Amino acid sequence: MHFSFPFKELESLKSELEESIDTTTAAQEMKQKRESELVALKRSVEEETVAHEAAMAQLRQKHTQLVEELNVQLETTKKVEINWFERQVEPALKKPGTRVI
Repeated sequence: MHFSFPFKELESLKSELEESIDTTTAAQEMKQKRESELVALKRSVEEETVAHEAAMAQLRQKHTQLVEELNVQLETTKKVEINWFERQVEPALKKPGTRVI
């Protein structure tokens, strides 16, 4: 059995095959490009995450330090107030004839 195809039909099939190959190649190139972009984006996100975590750690440390400083200032103020009260107000209250309102 012998098959014979018309030349135009063979040319048409050849053209379709070449277009299919071109399309496949273009799709593969696009896929590789997208994969490269994805890898770059993932790397960028990881780097930004590390930088963000470091910045947050610094902010937490600074916050803790400031809270400690404020607590020391508050305690000092309380001691000064108590000291002032003991030196100024209590002696005045102990004087004869002083009334407490």
